[in-house]
Amino acid sequence: MHSFMSTCTLMVAVKLSIAAD
Repeated sequence: MHSFMSTCTLMVAVKLSIAAD
């Protein structure tokens, strides 16, 4: 479960990075 949360956070960070670019 903790891994899932970590993955979601990472995914969001990547999406934000792409959106910012």
